[in-house]
Amino acid sequence: MTHIANDKQVAAFKKVVKTIVDAKKLGLRFYGLGTNLVAFTKEADDYAHDNNCIGNPYRCEGGALPYLSKNILTDSGGDDIPNYLSKQDEEKFTS
Repeated sequence: MTHIANDKQVAAFKKVVKTIVDAKKLGLRFYGLGTNLVAFTKEADDYAHDNNCIGNPYRCEGGALPYLSKNILTDSGGDDIPNYLSKQDEEKFTS
């Protein structure tokens, strides 16, 4: 069984991609953190990398880094791969 996106869905996806590419050119860096789409400025992201606070970019030396966030994503889980498990599989693999 195949579920192919229709033309309007493909166009909407391309629009999102273009918008993110344009925002990256303006100096934003994007991450998916749980169900949040998060954007840090290039400077804040570089600071997090340079100061070894990548594991927790919200709490670097001196306090939280400024960021933009919107709860609009579907969290795919720890492996970042969408999982579509049956209830039986979910019980088997999460116990």
